[in-house]
Amino acid sequence: MLIKFLLSKAFKNNLYVNLICKLEVLANKSLFHSLSTKDLEDLIFQLIPKFIPSEHLIRKGNPFDGGYVICNKIKAEGTYLLSLGVGNNITFETELNREMIHTFLVDHSIQALPISLPNSTFISKKVSTNTGSNNINLQQCLEIIPKNIDTILKIDIEGSEWDSLANLDATEFSRFTQIVGEFHGFHEIYKHETYIKILNTLKKINQTHVIINFHPNNWSDFKIINGIPFPDVIELSFIRYDLFNSLTVQTECSVKYHEFNQLNLPNNPNSPEYKLCFFSQN
Repeated sequence: MLIKFLLSKAFKNNLYVNLICKLEVLANKSLFHSLSTKDLEDLIFQLIPKFIPSEHLIRKGNPFDGGYVICNKIKAEGTYLLSLGVGNNITFETELNREMIHTFLVDHSIQALPISLPNSTFISKKVSTNTGSNNINLQQCLEIIPKNIDTILKIDIEGSEWDSLANLDATEFSRFTQIVGEFHGFHEIYKHETYIKILNTLKKINQTHVIINFHPNNWSDFKIINGIPFPDVIELSFIRYDLFNSLTVQTECSVKYHEFNQLNLPNNPNSPEYKLCFFSQN
């Protein structure tokens, strides 16, 4: 009876929840002990978005999971869409396809698209840097598209994006007017090789592109790393520098704008949106 009474008091006063939170913080400190504050700051610096007025932004696809925020300045003469990882949700591709010359979709997890999509090509292969008859790498995907045609890249390949993008050079990155997708595995940065891979890949992308949208995916978990709440999966939207510079924008980062950007909705509508922003509020 005493134990039951103490437990009821603990739950009533949220002592149990507080204890779990403290234990998790301690566990994270132990797990990420090799990651210095400077390491984390270097990574965060690569994730800082630039302010872009709302009139230059549009959401394509599902209001929740499967939709993405992109810049609405799409070349009138036509653009290709290269979508890596689609599953059964092609709302983004369907909406954007109307403005594309052609859409290429690649995914090994399905044998056919859930609906018919005009002016499209579907490749049932896994996007991977590994060789094999059932695999295709990002360079091979690029070979399908004429080099003189603007291309939007959407990538959602469950963590394989880092290896795939790391293999591109600046010339190949420059072929993409926009890059949008889910970027996974931030909770694996306690592994030095993963941290370096993610950091260097972001640095490489940021040489040719600028982040215009940052949105934590609330289907994923988040951890307190060195006192900072860090999501495991982040939706990012990039635009090539020349297109960004052609817009009338402010150059400073506006965290408040990005955090409360109404084009971003919770990926999981049944759970609260993550208001995780580790940028300084100015």
